[in-house]
Amino acid sequence: MSRNETVHRTTRLTDEELAEREPEAVLAYMQSIAALYNLRTQQALNELQTMPREWRRVLDLSSFPLRLTLEEGRRLRGELSEVVSRYRRDEPGEAAPEGAVRVSLITQVLPELPEGS
Repeated sequence: MSRNETVHRTTRLTDEELAEREPEAVLAYMQSIAALYNLRTQQALNELQTMPREWRRVLDLSSFPLRLTLEEGRRLRGELSEVVSRYRRDEPGEAAPEGAVRVSLITQVLPELPEGS
């Protein structure tokens, strides 16, 4: 199967209680997701030289160090979800405009807490 035939739809851990009940299982799950994100990034970089120039200008590997309160972090996460929800999802069998291709958007909000927090 090609990569496009085995595409992953969405990853989101929404059961916060599960992390409390099964912390080792949730950690292993999240680590496997992080490894998949790394793999997808490496695949995109491997395709970079053959990617059309216009699409190379779309590719982005940005990092934005922020200093946020807990509430601001929650709001940022929610706002990112709202922005993504305004765009067409890649759903099998659904029509898309000519020229549309699958684009992977990977977001990570990673608190860097001081030791002992």
